[in-house]
Amino acid sequence: MGDIITVDKLTKRYSTYKRGSGFKESLKALFVREKVPVIAVNDVSFNVKEGDIVGILGPNGAGKSTTIKMLTGTLYPTSGSIEVMGYNPTKNRKTYVHQIGAVFGQKSQLIWDIPPVDSFRMNKAIYGISDKDFDERLQLMSKIFMVEDFITRPTRVLSLGERMKCEFIMAMLHHPKVVFLDEPTIGLDVIAKHDIVF
Repeated sequence: MGDIITVDKLTKRYSTYKRGSGFKESLKALFVREKVPVIAVNDVSFNVKEGDIVGILGPNGAGKSTTIKMLTGTLYPTSGSIEVMGYNPTKNRKTYVHQIGAVFGQKSQLIWDIPPVDSFRMNKAIYGISDKDFDERLQLMSKIFMVEDFITRPTRVLSLGERMKCEFIMAMLHHPKVVFLDEPTIGLDVIAKHDIVF
């Protein structure tokens, strides 16, 4: 099997501003601000073969989430190149996003005031999933994650772990070829974590 993801010399730089604390420093910052460069990702290269499960490890601020966001096409790299299944994630976005799934532990895809099952139906329409495929996938994943009892309740009343299970289902409904997970197990119990891995 060939490489499904190729990343070469990927770099992401930001600019931010330095500001002191207190009223005097805040006032001063209105007129004079010191620009500070931040290198979030620096010259990263790797390949992933089809069927591989790969994890990115590192301390807080190491650029893990930034790298995943660039792989999904959410962020543009400053330099370097990314190819996923032959796609450049920042080009042909519409075609590309139909091929991938993503779960960001800190960002929800679920709509707060409606039940997860209605959010699932919204994704069904967006991705053009057939009734048969939708019903089969939802039934299978609902069973795996044991969410049948609460997917009809408003998202806002669910626990963090219950919401994360639904986030995972949301990302998988359209049967993506590649799935990007950024802290997807936040709030999950050990059984659900095991089910995600296997």
